[in-house]
Amino acid sequence: SRYCNYDYCNRWQDKTSCISNIDVEEQGNCSLCWLFASKLHLETIRCMRGFGHNRGSALYVANCSERTADNVCDVGSNPIEFLKILEKNKFLPLESNFPYVWKNVSDTCPKPANNWTNIWGNTKLLYNNMYGEFIQHRGFIAYNSRYFAKNMDVFIDIVKREIRNKGSVIAYIKTRDVIEYDFNGRYISNICGHSHPDHAVNIIGYGNYISDKGEKRTYWLIRNSWGYYWGHEGNFKVDALGPDNCFHNFIHTVMVFKIDMEPDHDGDFTVNGQSIEENNKSYFPQLSSNFYHSLYYNNYEGPERKSDDENDKDYDNADVSGQSETSKNDSQPQSGSTATISNPATIEKTIQILHVLKHIENYKISKGFVKYDNLNDTKSDYACARSSSNDPKKINECKQFCEENWERCRNHYSPGYCLTTLSGKSNCLFCYV
Repeated sequence: SRYCNYDYCNRWQDKTSCISNIDVEEQGNCSLCWLFASKLHLETIRCMRGFGHNRGSALYVANCSERTADNVCDVGSNPIEFLKILEKNKFLPLESNFPYVWKNVSDTCPKPANNWTNIWGNTKLLYNNMYGEFIQHRGFIAYNSRYFAKNMDVFIDIVKREIRNKGSVIAYIKTRDVIEYDFNGRYISNICGHSHPDHAVNIIGYGNYISDKGEKRTYWLIRNSWGYYWGHEGNFKVDALGPDNCFHNFIHTVMVFKIDMEPDHDGDFTVNGQSIEENNKSYFPQLSSNFYHSLYYNNYEGPERKSDDENDKDYDNADVSGQSETSKNDSQPQSGSTATISNPATIEKTIQILHVLKHIENYKISKGFVKYDNLNDTKSDYACARSSSNDPKKINECKQFCEENWERCRNHYSPGYCLTTLSGKSNCLFCYV
């Protein structure tokens, strides 16, 4: 994938991905970094497993802690408490059901209302058997960088693998006297760690860069919970190894959840005690982690195609050598990205693009193909060309219906849902528009 491979990963750059819908959050004047880091990690796992993004309620978890409100706000905790709270209550409502305001943190666990949605469902905590240890950890795996001090490349590879598989990891870091509220997150910092971390964040990506000494090094892209306007859009970057004289790595410990997500009955969520069928969430195409990743191009090797060196200039982050290295020969620009072509008019005459669509319903996957007439159709956030039908003979009819009713639905929060509602009980599917 252009947006996440061994050398480079930042799924937030892919505006068609489920993960890119996860916003930066602000914990406010409460020591709840552990909660927000855990919640983001859970939400990226949901995206990676095809459940879509549904923002969970941080206030519900905070208020359902067995500690006092003052203790929750002032002392802080760790992701294990996050798992224990959800495991005990078997419930996690949406943020819209119980919005977070740090001043509302209390020690009163709310009783779920009838119209609340449970996104925890039948999630199970799995045991992790560590080699050489008699203790079984339930629901999580932890990697302490201190144990990899003599071989940090292994630690870096493990963290990269977990990010590729689960979308993010939880990380413990030291912030006091190191990272303040005016910290510049745009540039890559080279910082030592500490034996006693005091803050939880998420590593959401990584990449390569050239240091001042001309060395190729790895950096981490880290998401904080101090709001969008902190750092660089809520994020910051640090060198993965740190200075040579560091006794502790900046990343003290990395933790990932080991859970098995199961929908309630045949659906993903429950409302009023009844399950919502899985096809209801397919109205939101951007919630599928792999939706736009199957574009196939023919006749793209013509003389008009740019050289590989020119392709490297398209990437937003010039210091990410890993991204350009693995993407030079990638002829599959994603939907929503900008491809600069030397002679687009000439290429559009010869190019043929097939888009593989996957429709998941009741645990069954059906595939379809969409043929685009030109490259511009793949760049739009919405395109009626992606209309489909259970009856192949009615696909053109569905496309025409979409074009005729597009103005009525374009401003809807889900145009596909709007079009499906207007079409009634026809065989048309507008989930992918």
